[in-house]
Amino acid sequence: MLTEIHAALSDGSADYRFEPVFVTWQGYRLQCLTLADSIRINGTRVALSAFDLQRVADWLDCVLPTPKLLDCRYHQSRRDGVVIEPVFRHGGRVAALLAAAEYSALVDARIADVAARDNRMTDGLVGGAGKTWVICAHLAEQSRHGIASAYNYGWFTRADPNCTWTSPTATPLGRVTVAQAVASPWSNYLHNDEHVDPSQGTFGLFAQEALLTHPDQTQELVRLENLLTCPYMAPMVSHEGSLAVTRQPRVERAQPLGA
Repeated sequence: MLTEIHAALSDGSADYRFEPVFVTWQGYRLQCLTLADSIRINGTRVALSAFDLQRVADWLDCVLPTPKLLDCRYHQSRRDGVVIEPVFRHGGRVAALLAAAEYSALVDARIADVAARDNRMTDGLVGGAGKTWVICAHLAEQSRHGIASAYNYGWFTRADPNCTWTSPTATPLGRVTVAQAVASPWSNYLHNDEHVDPSQGTFGLFAQEALLTHPDQTQELVRLENLLTCPYMAPMVSHEGSLAVTRQPRVERAQPLGA
């Protein structure tokens, strides 16, 4: 699959687009770009392990998101895009047991239904389409499966008003989220970086380059990875503050395509 994705990204046949997401903090304003929906190949959303998603992120000069960035993405999709109820199961099977094409078609059907019901365009951000792999402070720790940990986040839903990110440094933002295994953060390490199922989307990737507007209205281009390691600025993009780990640790950094 990774070879097929590399080829499709290289020859332009992969279907994906970026949409802006805005983050404000302490008088600063950050304009980021995120994938509007998961990458598609031959019409089907691509689902990847955390290891392979990091490779794709490198090729596109992106970072895996933090939960805070995904929260901001989700809330903006509620304002400006389409938000669907997650596909938890279908035909008596949980999402992890569905074929990728079947899961993708179910997501498409829900997007069409919501767009028609709410008179929304389908060319903006899509929220609720699954989970995605995130970066967090604990990625350097070993999973219970014996290799590098991976942590997914998502399953945004209107049904649960609770903030599920319970890190002591969390700033909830009034989130409406349900995230797998977050009820006991970091305690289970349910997945390693090789786990994959159709609901593990690629939609959460954020472009490395972002536009930062300072309180005095001066602007500069910044790299998200640099913000994530900055003790002062990191809380703008991470509930945990500055991160020592900003990528899946086992993945050797690759050059962006075309670099």
